Amino acid sequence: MRRTIATLALLAGCELKGDGVPKETVRTVPPFSQIEVFDDFEVTVTVRPELDPEADVTLHVTGDSNALSRLFTEVHGDGLLSIAANPNLLQELKVIPTVTLEVPALSGVFATDRAVVRVHGASEALAIEAELTSVVEASELTRVAANVVARDVSYVMLAGSGPELAVAVADMAHVEASRLTAEHVTVTIEEGAPSVTVCTSGAPPEIVGEAERVTVVCE
Repeated sequence: MRRTIATLALLAGCELKGDGVPKETVRTVPPFSQIEVFDDFEVTVTVRPELDPEADVTLHVTGDSNALSRLFTEVHGDGLLSIAANPNLLQELKVIPTVTLEVPALSGVFATDRAVVRVHGASEALAIEAELTSVVEASELTRVAANVVARDVSYVMLAGSGPELAVAVADMAHVEASRLTAEHVTVTIEEGAPSVTVCTSGAPPEIVGEAERVTVVCE
């Protein structure tokens, strides 16, 4: 993705700094089931199952008024929405770029850099991957089978209920799932000093690695 954006940047023109004047634009993209978010974007996704799964998705994009055309929101591959700013053209964004959208379903979230992604209302299979200093917050989850991978100093929060939660953490990442009641929980502690908090309605969690880095508590 970054390679594609860099190529577009070189074709687009000179460097640009944000003007600090907030402005919103509305875009439509083809349907998708996964998102990946880069840079400083703050993205809010609301899952509404009653929406038409074949309809285009409306995006409300906010950023510097002179930089909106340099904020990329493109669907590619097998239903993957990529959201990013182009560092080759935008040396300084004064307005934190945001994207707000509604979809009928969401199965995957990838966040990196300093991105913040908030998901409301997802259900069934949901894969979350967070790295660097990114934040992913998923709330109002129902019947969810969540698979979370967190590394670096990323933060993932989960709230709701579901049959299964699988967590793999490394470095200084933290996964806060005390408000996600899961029937079956597995936690893999990899390298570094990560921390995990989980809640289970069934047997104690299965833990691979340093068990002292896992706290079991339900809120």
